[in-house]
Amino acid sequence: MKAGLELVPWIGGALATLVGDIADRRRERVLDFAEVAIELVGDASGFLARLQANERVADMFVQAAFSAAGSSFEPKRRAMGRVVGQAATDDAQIDMSQLLIAVLIDLEAPHFHALGALAAARDPRSKVAADDLPWPVVAGLQRHGLIETMGTYNGGTMIKELTPFGRQLLDYVTQDT
Repeated sequence: MKAGLELVPWIGGALATLVGDIADRRRERVLDFAEVAIELVGDASGFLARLQANERVADMFVQAAFSAAGSSFEPKRRAMGRVVGQAATDDAQIDMSQLLIAVLIDLEAPHFHALGALAAARDPRSKVAADDLPWPVVAGLQRHGLIETMGTYNGGTMIKELTPFGRQLLDYVTQDT
């Protein structure tokens, strides 16, 4: 593909360079994600053995690797590595790890920034109006059971707090920060 882009008049060389740079960046993202998972298991051969022994963990790894390649948000990628590594070391964690991976794959930086802001507002009386956040962010947080909401008298939505699952997910994402 890169060679074909070079044939495009005027901008072909620049496009080929850009595509190559993006491919390199995506490869580095996957390696960063995998290193976190491998570190939790102890070594690469032990990690590979766990992937070969458990199809669910292997599937999680592949799904998260594709997501890591496309995500510019490093805390998300590292969180996915921790979740996969945890599943690889403890079969009892696989069900919860699958839920966490599904949510991590679906959400991006704006969602995690909103979760962090909501968690920082620890005073239970300081509820946040959903109108204060972009609706796609609120919808994503609600869809995955990360926030608890309530209706307001004027028909709006108020975000009460993070759910326990929302706090658990945020802990994975903010562990390195």
